Formats: sequence, structure tokens, C-alpha cells
Amino acid sequence: MQKRLNVVNHTHWDREWYESFETFRGKLVEGIQIALKALDEKQFEYFMLDGQTVVLEDLKEVLEYEIFERLEKYIRERKIAIGPWYVLPDEFLVSGESLIRNLQMGIDISKEYNTDEFVGYLPDTFGHIGQLPQIFNSLGINWSLIFRGAKSNKSEAYFIGSDGTKIKTLILPLWSGYYNHFLTYEDYEDRLKKYVEDVEKFSNNGELLLLNGADHLLPYNKLKDRLEELSESLSLVIKQTSLVEYTKSLDSLELEEEILGEQRDESKAYILSNVLSSRTYLKKQNQALEDEITLISEPMELIKSLINGGYKYRSLEHTWKTLLKNHPHDSICGCSIDEVHREMETRNEKLKDMLKSIEYFAAKHVIKWDAVKNNKIYVFNPHPYEYKTAIDCSINLPPEIKWFKLIDKSGADVPMVIHSRERKKIFKADVDLEPNWYNVNEFKVTFLGEFNYLGYKEYIIEEGNAPINKAYVENAIENEFIKLWVDSDGNLNALNKRTSKEYKGINQFISSMDCGDEYSYSPPMKDLLSRTRIISIDYVEKNKIYQELKLSYSMLQPKELQADRKSPSIDKAESFIETRVRLLNHCSSVYFETKVINNAKDHRLRVIFPAGKKVKEYYTDVSFDVVKRKPLDTVSYHADMMKEVKVNTYPTDSYITIPEDFSVMHLGIQECEIGAYGYENDALYLNLLRAVGWLSQDDFSTRGGGAGPKFQTPEAQCLGEHVFKYGLTFENDIAFQARVMRIDPKVIQGNEIKDGLENILFLDNKKVAVSSFYKTKNGSIVLRLYNTTHEEQKVQLCSIWKRCKSIDLLGRHLKDEDNILTLKPLQVLTVALEDKD
Repeated sequence: MQKRLNVVNHTHWDREWYESFETFRGKLVEGIQIALKALDEKQFEYFMLDGQTVVLEDLKEVLEYEIFERLEKYIRERKIAIGPWYVLPDEFLVSGESLIRNLQMGIDISKEYNTDEFVGYLPDTFGHIGQLPQIFNSLGINWSLIFRGAKSNKSEAYFIGSDGTKIKTLILPLWSGYYNHFLTYEDYEDRLKKYVEDVEKFSNNGELLLLNGADHLLPYNKLKDRLEELSESLSLVIKQTSLVEYTKSLDSLELEEEILGEQRDESKAYILSNVLSSRTYLKKQNQALEDEITLISEPMELIKSLINGGYKYRSLEHTWKTLLKNHPHDSICGCSIDEVHREMETRNEKLKDMLKSIEYFAAKHVIKWDAVKNNKIYVFNPHPYEYKTAIDCSINLPPEIKWFKLIDKSGADVPMVIHSRERKKIFKADVDLEPNWYNVNEFKVTFLGEFNYLGYKEYIIEEGNAPINKAYVENAIENEFIKLWVDSDGNLNALNKRTSKEYKGINQFISSMDCGDEYSYSPPMKDLLSRTRIISIDYVEKNKIYQELKLSYSMLQPKELQADRKSPSIDKAESFIETRVRLLNHCSSVYFETKVINNAKDHRLRVIFPAGKKVKEYYTDVSFDVVKRKPLDTVSYHADMMKEVKVNTYPTDSYITIPEDFSVMHLGIQECEIGAYGYENDALYLNLLRAVGWLSQDDFSTRGGGAGPKFQTPEAQCLGEHVFKYGLTFENDIAFQARVMRIDPKVIQGNEIKDGLENILFLDNKKVAVSSFYKTKNGSIVLRLYNTTHEEQKVQLCSIWKRCKSIDLLGRHLKDEDNILTLKPLQVLTVALEDKD
């Protein structure tokens, strides 16, 4: 078989990592000119700009016009490959919808530069989700390239997704992966010879691939001359090519290997699992913003457009780009220098303001309101199902209104609790409202929302009587489904009344020392466990909507590691934890809001839910997938050189289910474990914080080498206040329960609303979830659904539109649908809605 080495020149460009974005951009400006010169001189025949189009925007802002024109010319001539991504993302810490929008945006930008053929390029993400084949296939991408986490005996294989979708994939087979800069070294001939010997063992047909480049580095600029020399000296056919052309040459190849579903094997290359819990504040911010864009901002803007025809395409595109710039793995994974993550928080704050503005004006176009005198509230419900939920909000009323009540449109009283009333001055300003201060009574309230459709629901404000608040001195709360109580040892316990099963010691907190880095957890040679002690039951509240306990704890723990990082310090720090435990009267779910004041360094803080048994298997959701997981029988904390240990922690997007027992749902707490608890049982552990002080280190046991430069990152110690939201449920529709916990309806005060905006959309199956509901640039109304189960699901779609058709992710028509949709197991289904009533 004739061997041929196919050389793909590239640079892997992290926008931000061990240096800031602007520092790296300065290098990018210099680097792209080196690449252009090599193309001018025919030393490069092709060059790949790392599969992401954001670098074009980064360059266009600062590159001299004539240089950018040369860059654009080479792209249009397909000598420089771009796309399909907007940014190269982490796959486990962002939503499936974010991955789709990322690709759609990258492909749209690529098409503007005459590029419409792609390989699903993911050279450095820390493992791969099982739904990549389904997503790529729906975008017309037939080949992917993957690395970390993928294990195969061949460098080409069929990648079969969790739903059964099959595509072909290139699998970088060596430890070096995409990072091959050896043609610049003095011993380049020996190194290339060794590379060819190593990689040809994995070849299906003698067509060998060399990704020639590395992180923030350009290939050797006299490459053509060097490759001609090497071809002669090694008697080897060497060809410069692009990934697209290379995969085309393999299209007819029948492959022997298959890889199935999620790819998280650590035996070939680091997958750096514990980034899932580094800087969890970033994960919480990101998930909340993803939810806000897809299920609040875009649907509100869509509904507004039904009234006036206008839709803020560019504003929403800008919000998506701002969000996506925080999604590269070195960013969202929390494994960069502190300056990078401060800039991420700034982006998130900017994004909050963008979304607030879009929602404000979307509501203003359909609701008439006054600065202060508003006699109604309108609740935008983002969930198109029949359900009830408790809504916490603030309502501002004129000072003369001392107390009030809510009634629905039928005239029935709405269950409501008024927590407080405060006389305040509020500032109001708008394009048609002169800036001014207004006197109001601000009421903090909770009321019971009952919904049937996605849309706006109206409630009327009427003057009412002063609330009667009762104080309770008790240690228990319960409804017809669940009982919760604090025992004499200060432990919180739960009883599932349907099954009579008790779960002792739920919502415990435990801390262990962590001498690892932002990538990897590692216990020091001498570890020390710290546990909370209960200080008090601060209050028990019972009303017609919910019952609530507030518990206060303290934790005395080592202040930090000693200087040698091998054992805990003698000095102690006291951290404090407060948890509000809320039990709604109408369902079997318990909601926790936990505030942590972290005063210690170098530790891992976890919350525990004992299972009361040995757990053989459990499930977590990840980006359109539900993955069965099995706890490890034994957990090792000692890795060989250039290896990392196999961890017992796994990614979770929003919930973890222990079959026949319970599920735990959460907002942005994306690392979990089922591990030993006592001598005979297991427990579910959610990792709230990993407090560490280094970007990378190589002096600990769970990874046999560094993963980046040894920079100190004091802000990764996560000192100070953190608030976590999570829940325990015994309901079967866990995916729906998690969404309701994560995404609250939006309350808007006003006096009048346009007709026909209450019953926009309804689904009769809660196991079919909404991923997004928005309007495309060509005017299509898009509803993206996904099956949250491994069984086929049927769902009735009721809406104000008469017809719908299924489309792929490029908007191409697949088939006409009726109002009963069938979704295969784990299928993502996109439909276009047409002909509004």
C-alpha cells in the first residue's frame, strides 16, 4: 500500500488562556502576516484558521485594511480554511442549543467568504458529547475531527451518536494530537520519521494525516522547501492539503471501527474532567444567560414581532456572539488566568443588560404601562405546558395603596404571600419618559402561577387587607407527598410518602483538601475532611403556597495548604452556610437555595444526598442526551507520567437521576459523583466549589504532568459569597422539573395588553422539551424540540399557527408535519411554524 503524508497547516488559536484576549490578538495580527507571506511565496499551499470564524472578526477590527483584503482573498480562493464554528467551544459546559447556534453562526459567516464545505473540527475539547453526530448531520457535515476522549484502533472510524446517527470521523491517534511543531526543530527529519512510523499503525488505507501547527504557533515558514527535502530523504509522498480535501479522498473508504456515544476516555490524552467544577460562578452565570436568551428574550421578541412585524435580528445576534465568546474551553472551563475570567464576568454583565433591554422593549410594544400607576401584572410564561409554580417577585404600587391582592381574569383570588412592604424612591427613564424619581410602596411577594400555554397571563391588582403572618417554632415541614424534618443531631431528613422511603442526612456539606489546579482535583498526601455543624433553625414558614425552613451552618476547616502543598495548614478558617429549604404544597419537589461564605483556600466543597443503598447505575443529562453512568468500584488518585487518573465524577447539565429513588436538579453545578457514603451505602455528591490557586501544576498525584503554564490564579480560590440553587424531586418528569426550577416566568406590571398573546403555544408531553423558539433572518418562526428520553415520544402541538414543517439546522425543508409530532429517542426536531391565525 502506497503511503502518503497529508500535511494540514494550522494554528490552534485560544482567544484567551494564559494571556489575555488582547495580548493573544496582538500575536494573532503578527502570526496571520507570517501565514499570508508563506502563501504569497507558495511555501504554504493551504492554511487552516482553527475552525472558528470569530478570529476573522477579531482581525478585521485591528488589521490594516490591505492586509485583511489579502486574507479575505485567500479565504475566497479556499487557500485558507475557516469554519464551521463561530468559536471552538467546550461541549459539556454549554447547552446543546448554544452548540447549534455556534455552528449556524460560523457557517453563515463562512458562506459570506465563499466557504460552504466543512469538517466538524474539534481538536482540543476535553471529551466529546454523544449528540455531535446528530448535530453535524443536520448541518450537512459528514466528517468530524476529534481528539481528547476518543479511543480507537484506527485513525478513521464511524462515530455513532447517542440517537443512532452515524457520521465518519477522523480520530487523532497519538498523544500529541493536533500539537505537532516538530518541523521547526533541528532534528525535524528524525521526528517526522518517528511520527510516520507511529501514525501509520492506525491508518485504514495508507493516507496519513499530519496537523502541522500548535497553540498560538505558526508552521515553519519555508515549509515547501523542507517538505520537498524530506520527501526525497525519506522516500515518502508528502502533500499539503486541506481537511475538506483530505476527507473527500477518504469518502469511498469503508471503515472497520465504530465509536459509540459520549467520548470521555482518558487513556490516550488528558480530558481534564475537574474543569467541570472550577470557578463554578462562571458556570452558573453562563447557564442562567443561556436560559434567558433562548426561553425568555427570543420568545418575547418573537411575540412582539407578531404585533408590529419588527424583530431585533442584529441585537439578538450580538447577544449570541457575546455569550459564545465565553464558550471556548479555556474560558468556560475556568482554567485561565484571573484577568481572562474577570473579562468573562464583564461580558456576562454586558449580556445581562442587553437582554434586559430587549425584554423591556419587547414587553413595552405589547403592554401599556405607567411609571407607577399600574393595576395589573402580566406574567410571561416560557414553558408551553400545563403546570403550577411559585413566583417570587417585587411589585411597585402608589404609596396610597397599603395592601393588595391578586385576582385572575375569572375573578378568582390568586394564592399570594406578601413578605414585606417598603416605602422607596425608584428611578424611571425611557425614550418617551423624562428621567425622574417616584415614590412607591415596594412589595416582596410570592404567588401561585397556574399556566396552560406559553404566552402572557394577566392578573389584576386590587386593594386588599393586611396579611396575617404566623411564626412557627418547629423542626419539620410536609405536604401530602413529602415530609422534611431536622433531627436531634441537626441532620435534615426526607420521607417520600408515596414509597415510604426515608433519606437520612440530605443536604449535608463536606470539604476536603485540594492540591490540584484549575484542571484537576487531587487530594494532598495528608488530607483532612471538614463537615458543617448546624447553628440554628432560623425560621419555619408555612403558607398556602409553600412551607420553608431556613437552616444555618458553620464549617471549621484548614485555612489553606501548607507551603509544600502536601498537607493542611494548622491555621483554621470558619466558613458559613445558610440554606432555605422550600417545599411547595402542590408537588413532590424540594428546592434549596444555599449561600456559602467561603473563607478557606485549597479545598473542594460538596453537598451530599445519601441514597440509602449501593447505586449500580444512574443518569445525567448532557446537551440533548441522557447518559447512563456507573460508579467506579475503586477510585485511584495516583497517575503514571503523562497520564491522568480515571475519575468518578461526571458532567451534568441540569439533573442527576438515581432510578427508583430520587433526582437532584440544579442550576450550573455541573460536576457530580455517586460515591461511597459510610460502609455499605452510596451518596450523590454535587461539587459546589473547587478552591485552587494555580492554572496548572505538576506536583500532585492525579495527573502525571502539567496541563499549561504554572501561573498562580488567586481568584480561583473562590473566596467570598456564592449562592447555589438545586432541588430534590421524586417526580418522573425530571427534565421538565429541572427546567421549571431553572427558568422562572417573567413578571411585568402594566394596565393593558394586546389581544391574543396568552395562548401562543402548548405541548401536551412534558418529556418533549423546548430548546428554542425564535425568528430567523428569512422570517421563519422556528421551534426546536428535543426528546429527553430513550423512548419514542409523541406530542400534540397546539399554537396560533395553522401549519408546520420539519426542517434541518440549515433551514432546508424535510417534510410537512401535522399537529401530532413523533420524536425518536433523543431526537432533536426543528419545525417551522407557518400561517398564523
